[in-house]
Amino acid sequence: MTDACSNVPFAERNLQQSASQPCQECPWRTVNRGRSHPDQAPYTDDWLTMKWRRVSQEGTAFACHLFDGGALHHSGEIEAAGFKKAADIGERKECAGMVAMVRRELEAIFANPSFEAYQQSRPYGLSKAGLDYFLARIRGDVQPPLRTSDYTDMAEILDMHDVVKGNSLTWTYDATFLNNLNGLILTLEPKLRECGCEVCAEHHTVHDMIPLHTAEGLDVDVDAELHPLLLALAAAGIRTTASCIDIHEAIEAISPDMIDPLMNLADPDTINYGPVMRRRAAFIELRNDAQPEALFIAALELFEGVEVTPANSRVQMIFDRDQVPTLTELAGLTAKFVADQNRPKPKRALRKPVPATSKQDLARKLVAIRKPGTDA
Repeated sequence: MTDACSNVPFAERNLQQSASQPCQECPWRTVNRGRSHPDQAPYTDDWLTMKWRRVSQEGTAFACHLFDGGALHHSGEIEAAGFKKAADIGERKECAGMVAMVRRELEAIFANPSFEAYQQSRPYGLSKAGLDYFLARIRGDVQPPLRTSDYTDMAEILDMHDVVKGNSLTWTYDATFLNNLNGLILTLEPKLRECGCEVCAEHHTVHDMIPLHTAEGLDVDVDAELHPLLLALAAAGIRTTASCIDIHEAIEAISPDMIDPLMNLADPDTINYGPVMRRRAAFIELRNDAQPEALFIAALELFEGVEVTPANSRVQMIFDRDQVPTLTELAGLTAKFVADQNRPKPKRALRKPVPATSKQDLARKLVAIRKPGTDA
């Protein structure tokens, strides 16, 4: 793993112009459509649609996977299936097959009397945003300049109008939305969270695990180092959905070939393992729509060194191992604070109305209890 791969997320790497011809493994070659792959997703119509949607509708580049070293998953099984290991050049190189497909759309646009006429004839082609992006690259306003080739046999390149199903989820919605939707489903349906991947199945061989009865009423095994904190969260009525004391350590021991892809290929707009693996820290995912959860999360945001990433009905909290005792105490205080707030008042006493900003106010008071001297 190079310094570039370790420190620069894939999406932030410099983009080089494409080669003059698509590689033999290019997913946009007609011969490769539906090709079997150990990771299942590549080459399927859903995968192709999802990638083409991002390029054509959002206006972005697509990199050649043979130069995605440090970001693309590769294993002995993948190599045995006939796929080459990607070269690590510390940068991205644009996919020549995707460029050929973009060129086809640009030529169709120029051949039509108007952009509206083009969209009617090719509804799965470039959007206005996609057209603006590629025209900006042709003008040189956006780097690198778009390099097309006259030597590509277009009969060998997919036409996405033969692939895309207009009513499919992968065409209708962008990848971030679908990721958040999947996260929401897993949040609301605990039984669907069970994961059969190698890392989860063998997790106990790296981290000692202890049974936990969660606030949702589930019986699960969790990392022993996190057990006191997770137990306190459950006692406070805070629902947790995933956790690990050091996911980098677990993956490094069980499936090291997944480290680079998880660290470098993560979508920055979604909850993922990238940030927590780079920090080699602990993480917990928890629900955010109940009173104790909202209060605990608001208090977390006041603690230095704790990262909180929201995603619809859940958040991911990232923290250092030595912060477990502090956060455990905070969870206990949250339970007590919420209980005090909800304790029935004497009938003759008038309960004061709760102001709209109460969550942040209560969070500051909670932190003040944990840190004497802090203004409440």
